[in-house]
Amino acid sequence: MTPEEKKDLLPEGQETPEEETAQEETPVEIVEDDDFADSHPYVAPEPKAEEEKPQEEPLEEDVEELPDDEPEPEAFNASEHGEFDDPRLEGIETARQAWQKSYKSLNVIRIILSVGTLVLVVGGYLIPFLTIQNQTEKSKWALIVAAICAAVGIAGIAVFGIIQRRKDKAGIHDYFETYYNNLNAYIFEGLPVESLQGGVDNKITPEEANACGLYPNTSQVGSRDSITFTYEGLDCALCDMATQKEEGRGLRTTFVGKYLRMENRFDGNEQGLVIYYKGNDRALPPEVLPNLNKLSANKRFAIYGSSADKKYLTPKMHELLRKVFTDDFLVDVAIAIKPGRTYICLGYEDTLMVLPNERPFQPGFVKRYREQLKQFLELAKALSGEASKA
Repeated sequence: MTPEEKKDLLPEGQETPEEETAQEETPVEIVEDDDFADSHPYVAPEPKAEEEKPQEEPLEEDVEELPDDEPEPEAFNASEHGEFDDPRLEGIETARQAWQKSYKSLNVIRIILSVGTLVLVVGGYLIPFLTIQNQTEKSKWALIVAAICAAVGIAGIAVFGIIQRRKDKAGIHDYFETYYNNLNAYIFEGLPVESLQGGVDNKITPEEANACGLYPNTSQVGSRDSITFTYEGLDCALCDMATQKEEGRGLRTTFVGKYLRMENRFDGNEQGLVIYYKGNDRALPPEVLPNLNKLSANKRFAIYGSSADKKYLTPKMHELLRKVFTDDFLVDVAIAIKPGRTYICLGYEDTLMVLPNERPFQPGFVKRYREQLKQFLELAKALSGEASKA
């Protein structure tokens, strides 16, 4: 995710869509949300030497090797699932088009005002210059009239700029609200979800963001669409979240994705258990991993924590863990199981985390996310219901 893309993850302090869509490599344009990503200088990680290739991490002598017998799923192709076969998905695209239409209309008015001001200034200068015979008076009045015209035109542009920013902000908010209302209604349909509360304007506290313990020294936390609900009677919470830490003279992003939390009855070590699914080059592994005790691992994921707490991961839990796969869409997964609460950090690509602006909304990514969220809700439920019985 480039610095410009990250800026666009956040709604206040908005830039124009032209600025948002400057990067051609971005799969979808971005609607800004200054409170979600960074509006600060971005510090890119040091590029890896070309000869460095990721190698499979060797197992330590006391680390259990986990079975890896699950067949890898077929690669996901969003274009094959691009139908607007649900009114809520269609509603997102309708809201995007409405916002774009409003934005472009206001832009046209601004351009007309700017051109009109230029014509007014030129006309204000030429009319006295052509009608007054006295050379001294001619020059004086030409400048005076031109200055008055310029002042009136600039004042008009400034007033319209204020009106435009307010309308843009309101339009973006309406789009965000429609997007998340429809998204939540779609992804939870058919699931045992009740008591859904919250919405796009709700945010999490820094304390809740840091409670997972996976991304220490976080200095900036952005969030949106913080919601709470029950899943088969278990208290849950979900939001979009981005975290950053200070590095050098700027900030470095440590996580961007969906942050899922659910209550559990784990009563082991206070540090709990950590499960990390390796991802591709876009992944942001938790920086705490090198300091944790690795219990078991295979080529896809590893489990960290106290040996005494291994008993809490039941055979059913291991079965569900083996079914999780990262890909080009879900770039990595970090799970922290602590006494009383499970934290699941789903690192997603921009195709889900960035709201489309000028290009059409692609429903295939939301459909994929819906399937994966159900999988992780079941995973968290298994821990809550079975770990305490082990």
